Amino acid sequence: MARANNLILDRYEPIGTAGVGGFGTVQIAWDPRIQRKVAIKTIKLTELDAYRAYLPGAQAVSASPTADRWHGAIPWDEYLQDEQGAAVEFGGYPAAHLEFDEPDPVRSLSHLPGLDEARTAAMLQDPRIVTVYDFEVRDRMAYLIMEYVEGITLTQLLADYSSYLSIDMVTSVFDSVAGALTVAHKAGVLHLDIKPDNIIINAQGQAKVTDFGLATLADASGVGTTGGGTIGYMPLEQMRREHLDVRTDEWSLAAVAYEMLTGDNPFRVSGLEQAEAAIEEAELVLPSLCWNGLDNQIDDVMFYALDPDREERYASVADFAEEMNKFLGDAAKGQEQLSLVVADALGLDEESGQPIQEWDDETAEEPQRPGLFTRLFEKMGNEAEDGFDDGNMQASDRPSLARGRQETVDETPARRQPLVKRFEGIVSNILARVFAALGSGFVTWVALANLPFIPAAFNAGTAFVVTVGAAIVAAIAAIVPFVASLVALEIMGLAIVACGHPLVGLLLMVVTAAWWVVVGREGAAPSNVALSLPLLGSIGGSSAAPFLSGISLRLPVALLTTVLVAVEALVFGSLGSSSLLGWDVLSNWDFGRTDITRNLVVLVKRASTWATIGGWLSATLVLALVRMRDSRLLTVVGLAVALVLVLVGSLAFADPTPQLIVTVILAVAALIAAFV
Repeated sequence: MARANNLILDRYEPIGTAGVGGFGTVQIAWDPRIQRKVAIKTIKLTELDAYRAYLPGAQAVSASPTADRWHGAIPWDEYLQDEQGAAVEFGGYPAAHLEFDEPDPVRSLSHLPGLDEARTAAMLQDPRIVTVYDFEVRDRMAYLIMEYVEGITLTQLLADYSSYLSIDMVTSVFDSVAGALTVAHKAGVLHLDIKPDNIIINAQGQAKVTDFGLATLADASGVGTTGGGTIGYMPLEQMRREHLDVRTDEWSLAAVAYEMLTGDNPFRVSGLEQAEAAIEEAELVLPSLCWNGLDNQIDDVMFYALDPDREERYASVADFAEEMNKFLGDAAKGQEQLSLVVADALGLDEESGQPIQEWDDETAEEPQRPGLFTRLFEKMGNEAEDGFDDGNMQASDRPSLARGRQETVDETPARRQPLVKRFEGIVSNILARVFAALGSGFVTWVALANLPFIPAAFNAGTAFVVTVGAAIVAAIAAIVPFVASLVALEIMGLAIVACGHPLVGLLLMVVTAAWWVVVGREGAAPSNVALSLPLLGSIGGSSAAPFLSGISLRLPVALLTTVLVAVEALVFGSLGSSSLLGWDVLSNWDFGRTDITRNLVVLVKRASTWATIGGWLSATLVLALVRMRDSRLLTVVGLAVALVLVLVGSLAFADPTPQLIVTVILAVAALIAAFV
């Protein structure tokens, strides 16, 4: 233990340094009076700090000169003026005449940087907020005495344990920070520096907010000002030094939540100018695409809270949290999982909370202790035979309970789903892009080949121009697959309009655009399902599209996509085949002289058309519901039921066709694949 002459404030025995943050260095010390560790933020005061302690009111907060100004870049008699330009005086003497060559006692604590933390955080009593016990000033040093939290920061969690992160862990951290901010805001306190470094997770898995070093007491209107913050976690109004309110902390919390969900912070750049551009222009990944089973409505919630214009955000952090929690996981389970992670990081036994004993290689064997993933799996495996991940991990990645919870389990599982728009793995990513390129290129080629002005303009070079145009669209689709269906179907609509059938062309264009705005831009999967109709339908496989929709998409997205598929089937069937089940590209690719409008009217009047569409929607509904449960048996049953529904719908008012045989073959192949 440290000797008496090394004591901090003649009382606290220093143990070590925890880090630097919020104006000062944080030391860990032992308080013999209360027999526990404390964290002491030590803030070195300059002569300027000492002078600021004398300044009246908010003038000290708003001035904030730089070190260069202090050292003479701007004369003191220019700087030390009040708002009317008159020299500031103390005791009848101009402030500019005051000298600080000798250490002067600090007579006021109200305007010292870092000590704002004490006067604001001391007001807050909540288990989700690091408690501030006391503060004191000695000579030119200020000391802030705080609760010592043994744990890891959210920064460490995201850096070292991102592969173990579950949606429940995200929920637990989010709820704790949102709750802490709500308590602070009710007390009139803004944090103004919410970031992963300032969120500590203790050994019990409880997340706590620390470092109110940039907080100011909100005035009567509920706003404050600051010149601080951290790039990547502060909104535009904070960077521009505008008045701040609770929605400033809301944006910062949203940035942290976005980083937890997507693994990235696109706002973290090198300077303020770049930061403003990043906030206003960043192309954000949809958080729902990063987790299997995460409702896509959470995307809108996140983007409301991250809106550059604070007037467009939620009115409070509590409102933001209420909306987020409709789509997040179980905070209690998340706290249990976090406690295991923190115990692993600190080398503690999760049951006793004591350090794990090291072993002597020569005299003892290494203790057989399961790895972290195994222990997390055990924690949740007791509650669910399907595994602990609550839907965040594919079944193929889960360790089997039947083989025992041994150390052979992979200790570095990929918990967060890759951003491949609902497909998993590099191979699936490549296949998704290839399909998008093929489908969009194919539809574009047919459309361009039927545009009347292309043959007139290029004559013998028509085939070359059409092929180049289709190749360009295919290349774009391969790079940005979620736009493939939009571009290809809009070009097809234009071609139909150019052929003298504006109502049919506009029907396809308007329905496609509306679908894309609502759900199509979510990722490659919805777009590729939309492209499957013209691609598979060209050989009579149109009825496979509803199967793909139900198997690969969530329920609302699947149903809306099948509606688009039905409209596509009507339009492509009107090109010549007059059938929803296939449009026979070899016979009908040249539709310039076809009476498309008449064919569409005929199709719409048929009872079999609506029976077929009803069968498609029913099949999609069944498969989408089955998809919500990760069960092979249910998948097989769902495919069988869907096939029956499609057959009943297609045969209700019509005889069997070759196209229907293709549908049966594809469905049976899917059944066999699911069963095997």
